[in-house]
Amino acid sequence: RTVKLVVPTPPPHWGSSVWHKPEGRSPAVVAEAGPLAECSRAVLEEGIWSRVASGFAAAGSLELFFGQKISADEEPTGYAWQLGNGREGEHHILVTQFRGRTAILLQVRRWPYQRIYLTSPSGVLEKAWRPGESKLINVGTALVEISWEEARAGFEHEVALWSTQVVRGTGRWPFEVKPGYDPNTLVAILAAEDGKPAAVRPLAPEFLKLRVVTAAERALFDEAWGKLGADADRWAYTETARGVEDKRVMVTRVNPSQPEGGRRVLLSIDGRPPTGDEVQAWRDDAGEGAETVKPLGELPALEGMVDRQDLRVRRDEDGTMEFELPLRGESADFPRDKFQAVFRVGKSQRAFEEIKVSLRDSFRVAGVVKVAEAGWLVRFQVIDPALAPQPVLLKGGGAARVLLVKIARDFECTRTDFRRVNP
Repeated sequence: RTVKLVVPTPPPHWGSSVWHKPEGRSPAVVAEAGPLAECSRAVLEEGIWSRVASGFAAAGSLELFFGQKISADEEPTGYAWQLGNGREGEHHILVTQFRGRTAILLQVRRWPYQRIYLTSPSGVLEKAWRPGESKLINVGTALVEISWEEARAGFEHEVALWSTQVVRGTGRWPFEVKPGYDPNTLVAILAAEDGKPAAVRPLAPEFLKLRVVTAAERALFDEAWGKLGADADRWAYTETARGVEDKRVMVTRVNPSQPEGGRRVLLSIDGRPPTGDEVQAWRDDAGEGAETVKPLGELPALEGMVDRQDLRVRRDEDGTMEFELPLRGESADFPRDKFQAVFRVGKSQRAFEEIKVSLRDSFRVAGVVKVAEAGWLVRFQVIDPALAPQPVLLKGGGAARVLLVKIARDFECTRTDFRRVNP
């Protein structure tokens, strides 16, 4: 028998050197907000069609994942993508829009460590499983549901990977890991320590006294979280900054509508025009990120700083609501109970007005250094009600005392003179 194999001529031209978006794929609509919303939309538009049961080898029934009876004729389907391999580290995402909601299944494998996580665009863990005694997740293998404490490190790693470290590819595949980032470092550690609970400091008593949010309050917070960094490339602005080490006041103008090489212009240093050498040194310090429009100066990576699973209400007023979250503690040595993270949300705009991380109480490091001050503050402003609020102030720092000597470091960055532009 002669079998003729034909490479399809319409995109995505499998085997070609440049990826093309699948022809005829409808634009995806993800109604839910959160850190995984944009990634979910991208996977729905450019991922590979898959059945949920076969894609994640659901053992026995889809009821395991969705907690409800699902007949054979309505088996959910979605789109998936995979990064890496099982030997070094395999990271798999499947997005399905089933019964009115967007569900996301994340899977990570590195022998013998394997986990499946059920989440949504909000990035909040709903359920997690590991394989049974066989150690392999295959069709017919029983899955064992695990606790949040056991799932925490791996789940947070996968959310951070897909929300902050995966970018749209310009080469052969639609999704690529950012250059210089190794998604398998933590997975290797977890594989070596599989089954050993991590030592984590307890939460502060003041935090534990706060009430847990309702479903509506969590939706408000998640919507505000989803607007962080949004619409940043639609504004030109003037940024005035003073760094931690470099105390000079640097004023720059940022304009995303300008061609590459002219999006950031150094206007002055300590109130005077910069020299040619100073401009070159400034660009050298900025490196490849000189043209990147950042959410605000040195704004820390929130996803890796706070634990959004345990969300509590600190204050509920007419126009605003304050939420408090615990900081993530990766070891028993980090005093996360000494810090508090407060997020103030405007109810009408459903967006953050202020985020503040501060020290509850002083503490000592190695029994010698006393940390008396630490934290940072970021404020947001609504410039156009149709767009997400923009950060206009970021300041922070800390102070420590070594024996009788006090050492202090601080920084401040402001943005003014906003003008709407087309990126």
